[in-house]
Amino acid sequence: MENTMHEMSAPEGIEYSDALTPDDVGPLRVFLAARLTELLGRSTSDSDEHFAIRTLVDLAASDGQHLTNLLEHRRANSSHEKDVTLDQNVRLWWNRLTHLAVRWQTHPEFRSEWRELRYCNDCHMRYGTTNTRKRSVLSFNL
Repeated sequence: MENTMHEMSAPEGIEYSDALTPDDVGPLRVFLAARLTELLGRSTSDSDEHFAIRTLVDLAASDGQHLTNLLEHRRANSSHEKDVTLDQNVRLWWNRLTHLAVRWQTHPEFRSEWRELRYCNDCHMRYGTTNTRKRSVLSFNL
């Protein structure tokens, strides 16, 4: 059967944010740092473009470190009750990074699992879709 825009292909790798580990974030951080550094090297050091790219380099590094810290915290506290807010935050920060990485999806080092995650876990997928209210185009996908 041919895959159309309306059909969702089977997910590869990570399906939910509760499955992410710090090991998943490391390669993504390295990939983004390399791609952004390439952009930085092609800009003039005193230009507005250079400033914007340098800022994006710093933001991506900070976001990656923050996500890694969240995942390490979750791993260290895994014996405790499930923290839904933590899973939501993990998904938010992962999606910020993957949204940027998709810009280079044709790059040979890009990995198919670097895509935005819609759900925190299987339960969220099954029961989180009952809201039928129309969402604003500007609403953030939490």
